[in-house]
Amino acid sequence: MSYVLTVWPQDPLQPWPTDCDRARAQLAPAQAAAPPASHDPRLLAFAQALEARFPSQGDDDDVYDNRLPDPDRDAPQGWLNIGLHDSDERDAACAHAVVQANDRGLNLFDLQSGDVFLANGVALGPDSPSQCLRAVDAWHRRDFVLARAEYRRVAAGRDAQALQGWGLLLANGRGGPRNHSLGAALMQLGGAEADADPQGYGRALQRLTPSLQQEQARQHALLQAADDLLAAVDAEVALQEKLLQEAIRDITQPRLRKAAALVLIRIANNGHAAAAYRMSLEVALGKAIAGAQDDADHWLRLAADFGHPAAKADLARQQVQGPSPAPDEAVQGGSTPGQVPQTRMLADPGATHGDAARAFELALEAAVHRSGDGLFLLATFLHAGMGSSRDVVAAKAVMHLAQLLGGELVRQHPELWQEYQPTPEEHLAVQSLRYEISDNLRGLPELLARRRQGA
Repeated sequence: MSYVLTVWPQDPLQPWPTDCDRARAQLAPAQAAAPPASHDPRLLAFAQALEARFPSQGDDDDVYDNRLPDPDRDAPQGWLNIGLHDSDERDAACAHAVVQANDRGLNLFDLQSGDVFLANGVALGPDSPSQCLRAVDAWHRRDFVLARAEYRRVAAGRDAQALQGWGLLLANGRGGPRNHSLGAALMQLGGAEADADPQGYGRALQRLTPSLQQEQARQHALLQAADDLLAAVDAEVALQEKLLQEAIRDITQPRLRKAAALVLIRIANNGHAAAAYRMSLEVALGKAIAGAQDDADHWLRLAADFGHPAAKADLARQQVQGPSPAPDEAVQGGSTPGQVPQTRMLADPGATHGDAARAFELALEAAVHRSGDGLFLLATFLHAGMGSSRDVVAAKAVMHLAQLLGGELVRQHPELWQEYQPTPEEHLAVQSLRYEISDNLRGLPELLARRRQGA
């Protein structure tokens, strides 16, 4: 079975139709008029765009039918009929045809439903035709950024389909940041039901912890009452970012640490990639959140699933080399066996084959692989300006991480710890840099290089 879609250019001398009857009234004379002298390039471009998206196979698997007029053989006409087969691709093909027609200044009439999609973006029909076909087309083409933007645009008018589509993309982190509770609240506002949509709204609800269920209820009430829905959603997204930054700041202060950890956990569970990655670091390196290495790995996998680039890189390294050791183990992280002794030998100014620059490179490589001893040596090199330019702030930030990870050299030289304490003037700079390094240890070489260039 196939359906028929008719496309034709809007007559510039005619007003835009305001209902389906007026649209069909404009189509009828266009079909009855004498054929034009040449093919309308807009109709040809439209047909070629459909062929490019769903190429014809010449058999029953074709998505479209009778779509590509031959300028050398077919007589010109001022309109075009397109056959649409009833297949798994039907919804995608219909949405794509509407978008391609409208983008070329063509109106499209769906004979079966009676819906008309005008080139000015207005959809007319007896049963409230979808206003979201541009978003649907982008979704099927996996352009989730555009799909999200289109759903958002239409959702400003509280269109139910747009609210559910936007909410699903937000809950799944497609086309932009992820926010499980806010996405669920948008879907709920659009009338979604878990039983009717188990893979969309139902799955989004399954992700919500009890505290996030309360968050969804709060956000749903807020969105219901909002005069400006888009501004309300933007404010909720900004609020989560603000809470994250406050939690990262407060987790270093003993009296605020417990509350900050709870906030960080909630934001991470709500799908925030940076928060989940920070959780993995806090468990593995910090003192604010208790947990075993398995707990750190859980947050790391979650952050990677949410798309955090550093988490994905760390997870890939773990899969190749095995997981990093716990901070209290007296080993050299993921560094190559013998790398730290070799680094110390190259750094010895009295050694026959001493090479300070190479020693710095090896220490940096070991540090990137979460070696406590590698971080220790790197801190001493930065403090002394050995093998690279001197950077006292970076040295103190790196030494703090070395103390958290532990290692043989850290235990052998407790007297150095006081020397690496930041002065009051350095405190904020060292703390900020320490967290920047913790958030992306693999990016440490680039970070130090930028600091050298800016010195």
